[in-house]
Amino acid sequence: MIKLANVKLFTGEELIKCDVRINNEKVDKIGEISDSSVDKTYNLRELILIPPPIDLHTHVYYYATSLGVNPNDIVSKSGLMTLVDAGSSGAGNFMGLRKFVIEQSETKIFAFINIAFAGIPFFGVSKKGQYSDIPNIEIADVNLCKSTIQNNLDVIVGVKVRLSGDANGELGIEPLKRAKECAKPFNLPVMVHFGIPPPDLDEIIPYLEKGDILTHTFRPEPNSILNRLNKVKGLKNKGVIIDVGHGRGSFSFTTAKKALEENLLPDTISTDIHKYSIPLPVVDLYTTMSKFLHLGMDLQDILRSVTINPAKAINRQLDGKANFIGIEVVEGKRVPLYDSEGKVEHSTRFIIPKVQVKGEVIKPLQYS
Repeated sequence: MIKLANVKLFTGEELIKCDVRINNEKVDKIGEISDSSVDKTYNLRELILIPPPIDLHTHVYYYATSLGVNPNDIVSKSGLMTLVDAGSSGAGNFMGLRKFVIEQSETKIFAFINIAFAGIPFFGVSKKGQYSDIPNIEIADVNLCKSTIQNNLDVIVGVKVRLSGDANGELGIEPLKRAKECAKPFNLPVMVHFGIPPPDLDEIIPYLEKGDILTHTFRPEPNSILNRLNKVKGLKNKGVIIDVGHGRGSFSFTTAKKALEENLLPDTISTDIHKYSIPLPVVDLYTTMSKFLHLGMDLQDILRSVTINPAKAINRQLDGKANFIGIEVVEGKRVPLYDSEGKVEHSTRFIIPKVQVKGEVIKPLQYS
């Protein structure tokens, strides 16, 4: 039995200054706790305790796809977290992702299945641009996608579709219609990637429903949200999830600043971490969170956007075990932050994971 002394516990609603007692991998008391009631006390000196964060948009089908990164490399530095693969695989190769990555990983992984039969097979193959995931619309096979979902509902949390000029854009809205057809029988969301048109975001918006996820929301022009902020607010108001999905080309300080000025906040902060988005401009989830802290987003809103909000988005409960990350907001040192357009801003506030709590095992994190 251990005591975590002098912490700020994030409940999802507020930060509570307290002690936390852990017994048999469960929190059994929150409040003022005497040292004599435990076997060992750890003074965490006002670190903020949060549940292991959830990165809603990652690509971890490593070696099998050109953009995949090893999930164990992600958590080795940042500590416990849940990763959600955003459509790296489709019906044709999902079982490889499941058997060789999800089931072998040291961290918990869920996945959006891509409506494209082979997921994202061609990313990065040409310096002139990308090739579509769906070279022919019949490759977006609804029946095969639904069958794969049916057999893997324990790990599949939605359907992914990419809609941009370099990713299926020549097919218009049809891939989205097919993704919706796959997801609806299982009451799953569709995660929609949008980018350089076609299609235009205005063509996509009418198809988005409560629970669906619009990713890359803070991308730069062209086809950004800047001239349609009220429409995107309308999506948010009806329950569409506004996701960051930073990536190599999908986060702009200009777009994010304007959106936050208009009180359009992300519901979920995610990295779109992949082989071509690290080390820069993404770096990792804590750096992405720090960008929104720098832009003036409230810390507790940021914490919700990587814990309870993504958990709701994928219809999963936080595990309830005594697993935490102890974070600190470090102030003073100027840290460069990069967006996808190559712009650099310097922040004097940065969110750093300091300690991993896994039951009664406390592990300092070597984050740099």
